[in-house]
Amino acid sequence: MKGDHRVSRSHPPLELLKSLPSFSGIDLIFPVIKGIPSLDVTLIATKHPMKVAATPHGLRASFSTWAQERTAYPADVWEHALAHSVGNKTTGSYECGDQFEKRVRLMDEWAECVNSVNVPSRKMVALREAA
Repeated sequence: MKGDHRVSRSHPPLELLKSLPSFSGIDLIFPVIKGIPSLDVTLIATKHPMKVAATPHGLRASFSTWAQERTAYPADVWEHALAHSVGNKTTGSYECGDQFEKRVRLMDEWAECVNSVNVPSRKMVALREAA
């Protein structure tokens, strides 16, 4: 998706973000370093010591599958959460919002899911347990 993407942050991720070092003059959580989004690099580097067969795309796919299978949110809400374009040119021209308030609730539910000991699918791996 082109343009700015507002991201809601639930309590557990906010606490984690507060504990991370900040870089002077950079207001991004995951800045682009040498043309590579550092989020992808961070996720890939983090998974190796934990011996988890995971990828950034797999994390996004897990969220998408969970949202489809386990919530009643319309597809456009979780597609916006993934920063995907929604609809076609015609419907997109009428869309002026980003459904932020709905995405706040969706992401709070997702945080609750990933922090849960009761993982909803045998295909999902609780990272806390894998570590």
